Amino acid sequence: MPQPTFRTLVSRRGPRLLAAGLLALAAGGCNHYQVTDPDTDHRYYTTELKTYKGSGATVFKDAVSGDRVTLTDHRVRKMKADAWKQAVAEHQGQ
Repeated sequence: MPQPTFRTLVSRRGPRLLAAGLLALAAGGCNHYQVTDPDTDHRYYTTELKTYKGSGATVFKDAVSGDRVTLTDHRVRKMKADAWKQAVAEHQGQ
């Protein structure tokens, strides 16, 4: 029995591997954060944060307002997806 080549292995397993990767990404590939400004106690919600080492500033897009926000003094809390979605929905109604 001849050994399968790399090409035949990829062509057979490729679609299954791609589907498994997409499923894993959809299931939990996104982080959810609550960012609080301690000066105002205002809470922001985002899925992406970028922190600059030199200044310590954190930049993100607020899920409620859609605004790009930059904070130097802040607290970050990771949230579960369902709690994050509920918090965003509650804050959009205010």
